[in-house]
Amino acid sequence: MTAEPIRAETVGSLLRPPELRDAMAAGVAGATLREIQDAAVLEVLELQREVGLPVVGDGEMRRRIWHGPVLEVTDGFDPEGFTRTWTAPDGRTASHHSPVVDARLSERGSLVDVEAGSVLAHAERP
Repeated sequence: MTAEPIRAETVGSLLRPPELRDAMAAGVAGATLREIQDAAVLEVLELQREVGLPVVGDGEMRRRIWHGPVLEVTDGFDPEGFTRTWTAPDGRTASHHSPVVDARLSERGSLVDVEAGSVLAHAERP
């Protein structure tokens, strides 16, 4: 009896390589960050090819946080909004800004342009 293949596809983030994590933590921006992100995207595309996934993605290598690309293509958000702070049982804290809507929302770009361009240029599958 032949086993049926297990269907798998990536939904969401893959682990970022150390070079990208370090660059993001250090506040690297602009063309330098884009170059590091591009290399990370190529790595995750190759990984997904190697394991035979029928659908590939960028592993969210360009996102600092899930809503980042939405803020890049939509007017009407205050990206600083308010600060959320979490406190661990040992007293350590972590904070980040959560955006809030402060005006009528309007589209000024496309998530496809922001996120899919590089993948489409380097992937031979969806």
